[in-house]
Amino acid sequence: MLQSQRLSLTPMAVLVSLSVWTWIWGIAGAFIAVPLTSALIILCQHFPSVRWIATLLSDDQAESAASPEETEMAARRSA
Repeated sequence: MLQSQRLSLTPMAVLVSLSVWTWIWGIAGAFIAVPLTSALIILCQHFPSVRWIATLLSDDQAESAASPEETEMAARRSA
């Protein structure tokens, strides 16, 4: 699970994404499973309606809780 620690993915997310993408696209899906899942997490972090997906898949719960825009706005308000 070295990739899951480096990419901040839960080990279960890596295993599930590997099996799902392999089932859909075969061996090619197995090679791109982790990059696709990482891209999905990054995309979901930017939209409030689907941020729960990023929180569910990401290992770093605090970082997934707020988008970069919300973090920047909070910093401006406190300054």
